[in-house]
Amino acid sequence: MKTFKIVSIAVFTALIFVVTAYLFIPVGIGYINFGDAFILLASTLFGPLAGALCGAIGGTLADLVNGYALYAPFTLIIKAVEGFLCGIIIRKTFAKQKLPVWRIIVVYVSASLTMVLGYFITNSILTDIPTALTVGVPNDLVQAALSVAAALVLTFALKKVSYINKLITSSIKTKKDNDVKKN
Repeated sequence: MKTFKIVSIAVFTALIFVVTAYLFIPVGIGYINFGDAFILLASTLFGPLAGALCGAIGGTLADLVNGYALYAPFTLIIKAVEGFLCGIIIRKTFAKQKLPVWRIIVVYVSASLTMVLGYFITNSILTDIPTALTVGVPNDLVQAALSVAAALVLTFALKKVSYINKLITSSIKTKKDNDVKKN
C-alpha cells in the first residue's frame, strides 16, 4: 500500500473519531454526529476497504470514549458495512461510466440507510423494538440526512481540487487495468 494511502486512512480514521466523539448532539438512546459524512467521503476517495476500516475504527473508538461501550461491537460492524458498501458501489459505478450527481446521492443514501438499519437492530437487542422505532430510528435518520448532505458538499468541493480528482480517477483506472489484465 502506498504511503499516501496509509497516511490518508489514518487521517480519516482520526477525523471520524474526533467528529464523532467531540462534535455530537446527545439524544434519547445515543447521539447524532457527522462521522458518517467522513466515512462516506473516505469510501469515495480511497475505496471500500479503506472506508470500512476508517469507519469501524473511528466510530468504535468514539463509542468507547463517549461511554457507549455497549454499542462499540455493533458500531464496529455497522460502520464497516456502511463504509464498504459505499466504496464498493462507488467503484462499480465509476468503473462503468462517469458518476452523475444523482448516483452519488443514491449511493450515499443507501450506505447511510444501512447504518439506520444496523442501529435499529442494535437498539432492538439492547433496549426494545418500540424504543428502537420511536427514538432510535428518527435520530438515526436525522444523522443520516445530515451526514449525506455534508458528504455531498465535501465530495463536490474536493472534486474541484485537481489532485483529489486525479486521486479518484487514478485509483479507478488502476482497478480497471487490473481487471483487464486478469481476463
